Amino acid sequence: MTILLDGTLGITTPGLTNTGTETIVDLTTTGNTTLGDATTDTLTVGVTGIVKDASGNVGIGTTSATTIGTANGWPGLVVGSGTGAWGATIYSGSASNGGLAFANGTTTTATYNGYVSYNHNTNAMTFATNAGTERMRIDSSGNVGIGNTTPSSFDATGKPLVVGSGSGNQGMTLYAGTSSSASINFAKSTSGSDRYIGQIEYAMGDNSMRLYTNATERMRIDSSGFTYINCTSSVGSVSAYSNILFSGLSYFGIAIKTSYASAGSTFAAFINSAGTTQGSIYANATNTVQFLTSSDYRLKENIAPMTGALAKVSALKPVTYNWKSDGSASQGFIAHELAEVSPECVGGEKDAVDANGNPKYQGVDTSFLVATLTAAIQEQQALIQSLTTRLTALENK
Repeated sequence: MTILLDGTLGITTPGLTNTGTETIVDLTTTGNTTLGDATTDTLTVGVTGIVKDASGNVGIGTTSATTIGTANGWPGLVVGSGTGAWGATIYSGSASNGGLAFANGTTTTATYNGYVSYNHNTNAMTFATNAGTERMRIDSSGNVGIGNTTPSSFDATGKPLVVGSGSGNQGMTLYAGTSSSASINFAKSTSGSDRYIGQIEYAMGDNSMRLYTNATERMRIDSSGFTYINCTSSVGSVSAYSNILFSGLSYFGIAIKTSYASAGSTFAAFINSAGTTQGSIYANATNTVQFLTSSDYRLKENIAPMTGALAKVSALKPVTYNWKSDGSASQGFIAHELAEVSPECVGGEKDAVDANGNPKYQGVDTSFLVATLTAAIQEQQALIQSLTTRLTALENK
């Protein structure tokens, strides 16, 4: 049967064929009635109003339901002609739900294996998959919950987007190209650098994590775990796991404060690969700082009085010099010369360079000379005392 816009139709029923047009007033049948073309199994209501093809595809406002449904892999219902504005409305009660269900069966959850639902009572939109399990919700305030049904319950600073149910592992992945970046931007307007005034960025090209404030990079962790604060590369001539660039005119490089005032606090501890503390920076309750090197007797063995200290001191070569960097005068030791007499006072190797040919300069810690100098003074005092005793004996003769 073809129903035209003027209300006329053609009817085909068992045993009856009407190839003309008639006006429908009342149609009552007791058997099967076919509306449309019995030969092609199609139905057209109006010129392009509602069209049903032989495959069961239905078009509203289009005669191309078969073509479109086959091309996009979703045969069934096509709405619109491809020109102008089109849409579909699900009209429900003010306290009811309106929804669109995706079924793969005719019983239990198979009838709504996936769905999109709008609750007019709470004004929330929900999305479900796998036997109707809710996966995402947009509440009446626009808060989005992914794997969470109550995004509005969280703090105002974070509830616009809540990910996770609070049980098991949860997370979010940003998937970028191998030479691109994945970022989370913090914006305060839609113009200029205000669009990314704060940023957390992972650069896939060099596998570095970068943190920005005021649209400027402030910290970087590179692929080897080296950290850079206010700089993007090593601040010295050698590689260091932590690099900090700062203006000493206005700021401290590092400030550490303890809230424990009744006794001293350890501000930094230096621990070897075996887990043993080798030294620390310690502040006591009298506002003084101690730079400590481990010296506990429980860490030592083969303890014996020092001998030959005076000879060792005599072998030292103290010098005066000027620093090449600014010409300032100073005094002390040349590292490799000191190492020949007291190697425990020196770090590094003479003329060492890194993999890039940059110098790896030696350094000294003259605090290790204290014991030698103390023993030398004791030896010298013993010698003086011996000479004094002999001189006194000679004078008394």
